[in-house]
Amino acid sequence: MLSLRNLAPLFTLLVLGEFAAAQTVVNSTYDGGCQQTYSDPNCWMPAEVPANIAGKQYNVTIPDQATIVVDVSATVSNLNLTGYAYFPNRTFTVTGTTAIPVDDFFHVIITSDGTAPSLFNAGTLSTFSGKTLRGRYSIGNDGGGHATLQFNGADVITLSEGALFLGPLSTVKDELGNDGLRNLARIDSSGELALFANSLTIARPFTNDGTLSVGDASASTVFTATVALTNFDPADRTLRGGKFLIPYSVTDPGPLQEIRFNGADIVNNGSFISLGGAASRIADLAGNDGLRNFAHNLSGASFYLYARNFTTLGSFQNDGLLSSQRSTFSVTGSFANFDPGTRTLSGGVFELIDEAVLRFGGADIVRNGSSLTLIGNSGIADSSGGNGLRNFSENLATGTFILGPIQDFSPSGNFTNQGKIETMENLGGIPEFP
Repeated sequence: MLSLRNLAPLFTLLVLGEFAAAQTVVNSTYDGGCQQTYSDPNCWMPAEVPANIAGKQYNVTIPDQATIVVDVSATVSNLNLTGYAYFPNRTFTVTGTTAIPVDDFFHVIITSDGTAPSLFNAGTLSTFSGKTLRGRYSIGNDGGGHATLQFNGADVITLSEGALFLGPLSTVKDELGNDGLRNLARIDSSGELALFANSLTIARPFTNDGTLSVGDASASTVFTATVALTNFDPADRTLRGGKFLIPYSVTDPGPLQEIRFNGADIVNNGSFISLGGAASRIADLAGNDGLRNFAHNLSGASFYLYARNFTTLGSFQNDGLLSSQRSTFSVTGSFANFDPGTRTLSGGVFELIDEAVLRFGGADIVRNGSSLTLIGNSGIADSSGGNGLRNFSENLATGTFILGPIQDFSPSGNFTNQGKIETMENLGGIPEFP
């Protein structure tokens, strides 16, 4: 004879079985034939807004090329996001799996204008495994409130095959609320991290083989590697690999935009460095200028300036690309690319754009053996401001001389060209190919 205690497990199984049998699973697909709003039932097949309720669960598909604005807070079971979803000022939760393609597009854009926080809880994220986050995500990049991407197990060590954009008050978290970037250690060659008015401190050795971008017009933005930036070799003081971009582009000093790492004292650049605006800089942990002893731009390296003057404290040599736009690059010591005996400029690539100036002592170029591009009333000058091309008369076989829009050159006498001379057309105000 069965007792009530023996019947309890059987009763529980029956109840659970009845509950499971009562669940209705709806496969809901956004059809794109409306105003791109999640809350419009006419946007969906079947024509009902996907939001889990007791007895009804939704598997949601946003198909390729479709864009939707999630204008209501909702919970769904699974999300197949091959299209594009905006999450403004709402909480959207996936209890199962969110599947996102890894391609060249931002499929997840989370924003908040400050009226309410925005949270996208992706549940199990298909693009996160082995501590590596792939795909492209824009979080809080164009808003002023709290914006969060949350997913199970979020503990990102490597960014790969995509980009993570973090705006002000934006975060990545795991399901328990822990910082998802607490152990970030690497951007691989296909990855990008961009910070906008959102400072980030890394408390472990950090490697950038991809792109690290720091800068915003509204507030200071500082990326700090407190232990070490492994791209930098303190023995030969050389920065190698990766792209380091500080793109905030205003002339007047604004909020600080900085990449800071332990022991920063770059003498040799073998990387890609771009500085925009007077407040952009690379520094060590004590705040010293990390380019205070910059002396050699290596072959294959790039050094860009935009609305940001730069002066070397000593000699300088350019074997890579030196590009200056609305900026003056000044060499206070000897300039290895210029031979004052033969008055020859050689080696490296020089791009001077929009009233940019390359300034060095004794500048009086007669022969050009380098690649030199002048656009928009730009030029070369000596330490007194004299025209460094006033006696230019011979373009050597190794020389390339390119003139762009709003740029004229008239030699003072005869001129000989053994290399390449080109002019650049201007289409719609944008300089095009020579």
